[in-house]
Amino acid sequence: MITQADNNTTNNKVKTNLSAADLVNLALSHNEGELASNHALNVSTGPRTGRSPKDRFIVKDALTEKAVDWNAINQAISDEKFSALWTLAETYLQQKDCSFVSYLQVGAEEKFTLDVKVVTELAWHNLFTQNLFIRPANPPTTDQPNQWTILCVPNFKTDPARDGVNSDAAVILNFTQRRILICGTHYAGEMKKAMFSILNFLLPSHEVLPMHCAANVGKDGKTALFFGLSGTGKTTLSADPERYLIGDDEHGWSADGVFNFEGGCYAKCIDLSHEREPVIWNAIRYGTVLENVVLDPKSKVPNYADGSLTQNTRAAYPREYIPLRVQENKAGLPTAVIFLTCDLYGVLPPIARLSKEQAAYYFLSGYTALVGSTEVGQGAGIKQTFSTCFGAPFFPRRASEYADLLIKRLENSEAQVYLVNTGWTGGAYGQGGERFSIPTTRDVVRAIVNGDLRHAQYETLPGFNLEIPTMVTGVDKRVLNPRNTWANQDEYDRTAKELMEKFVENFKKFSVSDSIRDAGPEVK
Repeated sequence: MITQADNNTTNNKVKTNLSAADLVNLALSHNEGELASNHALNVSTGPRTGRSPKDRFIVKDALTEKAVDWNAINQAISDEKFSALWTLAETYLQQKDCSFVSYLQVGAEEKFTLDVKVVTELAWHNLFTQNLFIRPANPPTTDQPNQWTILCVPNFKTDPARDGVNSDAAVILNFTQRRILICGTHYAGEMKKAMFSILNFLLPSHEVLPMHCAANVGKDGKTALFFGLSGTGKTTLSADPERYLIGDDEHGWSADGVFNFEGGCYAKCIDLSHEREPVIWNAIRYGTVLENVVLDPKSKVPNYADGSLTQNTRAAYPREYIPLRVQENKAGLPTAVIFLTCDLYGVLPPIARLSKEQAAYYFLSGYTALVGSTEVGQGAGIKQTFSTCFGAPFFPRRASEYADLLIKRLENSEAQVYLVNTGWTGGAYGQGGERFSIPTTRDVVRAIVNGDLRHAQYETLPGFNLEIPTMVTGVDKRVLNPRNTWANQDEYDRTAKELMEKFVENFKKFSVSDSIRDAGPEVK
């Protein structure tokens, strides 16, 4: 187990390790939310319906000064400012009628497990972490040596002039003190992603690749990974009725196999339907937390099509609510690695096989679209983005460290990497194209995880130099080559060149070998 330092948060009104039922009842009695018709606890997070990247900081000290890739995402704050703000937040919480503590864990592989003490102002926030983190069989009731501490006080507002932050909210990671402070935001995903960032910093030194990906296992025991940003299909495609789920979002890949960081799932709910996503639909029940889902005023039936509060509606539920799951929360080495990209230009194929060098190139590029963005300030609509490692906001170290680990893991396994476009085809977004249907993408993924494409026939897509199969069972052969789906193929060529140029321009920021750089699109 990775060793950490002790932390203490004292409060004589603390309610410790409450059951899900007790937390639901307290949340209801404190008017934190209401029960939906499916008995899930529905809550509103107020104006912040996603993460606040401009409000996230890392304490800059001897441990992090040279190890962190300081930039607009990884913003620095002093230890003095952090400690002063932590004291103010603790004092604020001690003045409340009660607070909530749960002793949990992250990291299903024992030698990399972190103990986490979660201290929250709200009952539903504590329920959220019980659903999303790993619940020990016999949780401790007092502070442990080596534990991390999350202190989440959403109604305590920060003061930029006093606290050295950017607004009335802050999310601050302190690696030396092993503390995470979250103020001024009700969005519970900040707690989940904060611990993800912690592991993303710690694990590379143990030769473990931390990944923003989902993972599942077939009945044949073969593991598949699904990388992708929110809205690209990561949770939907990994929640496969025919496969056993490990987890939907955060995993580590060691020399021995793949393990989940979490004990639950955080699924997007926008346009959710039983027909298309039965696993997620059935997991939304008593004990699940629904975020920002609009309910019918009388019947309390969730209207998943209503995005008036946010497109980033969510359901947080424990893995136990998934019937087909890997009990151990970990599995062997992957045989299939899928990079999910939502292409707004409509020029990428639904499936392409990548070489190891191409895998590194597209991993570093992280090309996709922001669909129902999880970040505050992104606005409405859909826009193209490059998010390094398919999760730039969560990776404190330099991107090359994670890419090097990816190459190492691929070389030490039999994994084949595929690029899967869950975005547009036949034209660009808003310009005549249409998005690939979930059934079509499921057929593509099924062919990958079943191993059907390992020995298929391939042709090369010019410019991108991607290998695309000439046939995939259940998929219209015409859509496999994206150029064929455009009514005006000259327009396809112009649009494809535009995207290739964006790839090349974005990649200039990386210092990599010529073999990786040359694996990207070739603009003529």
